[in-house]
Amino acid sequence: MTLDEVLALLAERRAQALQAVAQLRVYRQQVEEGARQLENPRAAADLADFFIDFLTGAASGLEGVAAELTVGVRRPQIDALRQVASNAAAEQRRCLIFRDKCINKPLPYEQMRPLLSGLLSSARDQLDSLKQLSAAAAAIEPLVAQAAAAEEDPRSFDRRALFTRLFRPEDDEKR
Repeated sequence: MTLDEVLALLAERRAQALQAVAQLRVYRQQVEEGARQLENPRAAADLADFFIDFLTGAASGLEGVAAELTVGVRRPQIDALRQVASNAAAEQRRCLIFRDKCINKPLPYEQMRPLLSGLLSSARDQLDSLKQLSAAAAAIEPLVAQAAAAEEDPRSFDRRALFTRLFRPEDDEKR
């Protein structure tokens, strides 16, 4: 995966995250409108609010990393991508708990199940998408080593070359 492909992937993931935020806001509004028909409307609203904030933060983080990558690849950018992927993996548990407590049981009003399922699947799909950023981080990690090698002073020597140069046998100097 090249740097241009990683930049395109980051732009795509950011756009998807922002689209999911818009969808989650719609679900949040629908939860408020149908609160009387939900057994636990506070849990659904909290889930929507949490993932709106989480995905907004992830989208802004991806935008910052993409802007920095256009200048040059550095270790903090790779760490930031891995952190977003790690956070997304950690939040999978929140989705499972919501599914088990609010969806996988008989509901008083079954017509609300598609709303809850849509809310959960929107958040879960984005988490799955963001978890794949660790592969992008691994793909650009070799570029950090190349950039570090390019910045290294060409006149510097490793220990062996330095001592060889300082303490050359006399017959080698005459040649």
